[in-house]
Amino acid sequence: MTPPAQNPLSRRQFGALAAAGLAAAAVPPALAGPAAAAAAQCYEPAWPSVDRHSPAPECFQDAKFGIYWHWGAFTTPEFGSEWYGRNMYIPNSGENAHHKATYGDPAVWGYDRFIDGGTDVAGNPVQFAPKLVSRGGQFDPEEWARVVKASGAKFAGPVAEHHDGFSMWDSKVNEWNSVARGPRLNLLKLFSDAIRGQGLKLLVAMHHAFNYNGFYDFAPPQSTPSLRKLYGQLPRAEEDALWLAKLKEVIDRAKPDVLWQDFSQGRRRDVQALRPRLHHQRRGRGLRTRRPGRHRHAVLAHRRRDQQQQLELHPGHRLLLEHADDPRADRPGQQGR
Repeated sequence: MTPPAQNPLSRRQFGALAAAGLAAAAVPPALAGPAAAAAAQCYEPAWPSVDRHSPAPECFQDAKFGIYWHWGAFTTPEFGSEWYGRNMYIPNSGENAHHKATYGDPAVWGYDRFIDGGTDVAGNPVQFAPKLVSRGGQFDPEEWARVVKASGAKFAGPVAEHHDGFSMWDSKVNEWNSVARGPRLNLLKLFSDAIRGQGLKLLVAMHHAFNYNGFYDFAPPQSTPSLRKLYGQLPRAEEDALWLAKLKEVIDRAKPDVLWQDFSQGRRRDVQALRPRLHHQRRGRGLRTRRPGRHRHAVLAHRRRDQQQQLELHPGHRLLLEHADDPRADRPGQQGR
């Protein structure tokens, strides 16, 4: 495989791909090499047992790039990045100034209103509530998948939950989900069906560990148990259990071929117990996970932060596209990202 720095797609063609709604995700060299069929064996909750799994499933030998997207309640303000929910609470940040001017004091007009709905200072309704084309709206996940397919990508999928704590599926453990609130759509299923309908492997990205490990550090204490769940303010043991329960739901519902775990995994105490579940269920599909750590996520690629692109997919909700060709670019905890 051509190193990212020498890959013409990484630089010259990315702009064109982004304009079409695409972002390259180069597979690290560690995933290259001969593929071995997954052995019909059982795995125990221990690294030596799980590490017997083939590191490079056959379906990824020619998967030179793939696509995943950030899209959710954080795109509603159309300002900053997917870290808007954090930065809006940081005094003197650009998002904080924008939020005060557009919506009001974030201690009063909190991030949760982008999900449940509210009005801005001008009296305009505000809510993350995309409407399907089939229901008279402009949101068409099938079209997204067609665009992805046309790029030549071999795997793709959504961020099923970002650091903001909003689950994009019909969660039974988190009432802050896209079926019970906001758009009232099972966005993970819609995207999963559309991606697999194009014959692509499904990647699901989970970024929820940072929800209670720092994302809302500047947000005020919340008044109800439900709001404390959204803002990552529950007791640590409850947050740990919720983190694991959400992952189990995503694995059981979406059955992803690739599961991306974003940073903060090194702070997790029970990630090891999840690995056999992943390998048992995905044994024939080639899911690969890695041990937790700053740069050892369950991922196929790292993101290049300075090549973020934005694409307006329908009024009021922009898709955040990220170039994924530089393993040095993933630096957890940066303010503003």
